[in-house]
Amino acid sequence: MNNKIFRAFDAVRAEDALKARTASFLEQRVYQKHRAAFRWQRAVPVLCCALLVLLCTGGSVFYATPVAAISVDAAPSVELEINAFDRVIAISCYDDASQETVQSLGLLHMGYDEAVRALLALESTKAQAVSVAVSAGDDVKSDAICRQLESDGMTCSSTNSTEVQIAHEAGISFGKYRAFLELQALDPSVTVEEIRDLPMSAIRQRIAALADSQADGETSEDTESAAPSPSPEATAAHGQGNGMGNGHSGGQHHYGRNQG
Repeated sequence: MNNKIFRAFDAVRAEDALKARTASFLEQRVYQKHRAAFRWQRAVPVLCCALLVLLCTGGSVFYATPVAAISVDAAPSVELEINAFDRVIAISCYDDASQETVQSLGLLHMGYDEAVRALLALESTKAQAVSVAVSAGDDVKSDAICRQLESDGMTCSSTNSTEVQIAHEAGISFGKYRAFLELQALDPSVTVEEIRDLPMSAIRQRIAALADSQADGETSEDTESAAPSPSPEATAAHGQGNGMGNGHSGGQHHYGRNQG
């Protein structure tokens, strides 16, 4: 390279020292330019690897972050945690006897609707009353999940994070906790311990029985309050009839007998 630069300056009329300094300066600049380009070429793969690691790490954290939960309560009671991609990322089973059965379904990474259908297809669930409840960080997500499940023929309700926390502290799913609240409204003496190990069908039967009993009681009270009061004339006639028939004043019971 030095020879090329010197030959290029042969036609230039200048002192040899000036030519040498100029050639050296240009050579240094070319060297620095190539050196910088070489360093950048070496840095590109390193930067790409770093970016890939960052994307993979951030993506895995995002994938593993739950945004909603679905409680499927029959026999057993199961909660599914759902990520932003509507995939199951965690499973909690509140029935020790059903742990192995639930695990065998391979629900992890399934779409939540497919996972719920798999739970409802269990033999232990088919003959049971099923409750499906949803808890999400916002109402939009909760409503979207409920609409999807209801389009599959399921009945779904939504709950809030406070109820979920209380349910978990009590050691039950939040779907079963909602059923407990319904039962407790009808029978304030009932406790969580009484229903913790009951299947949802048994809880629903108790709710239905109490609701029917209270409805019958209200109907009887309404009928009694709706019965017309006797008019003054009827009351006077009632007293006269008793006096003629028995020689003394009497109550309604005796009046009825005399009319018979």
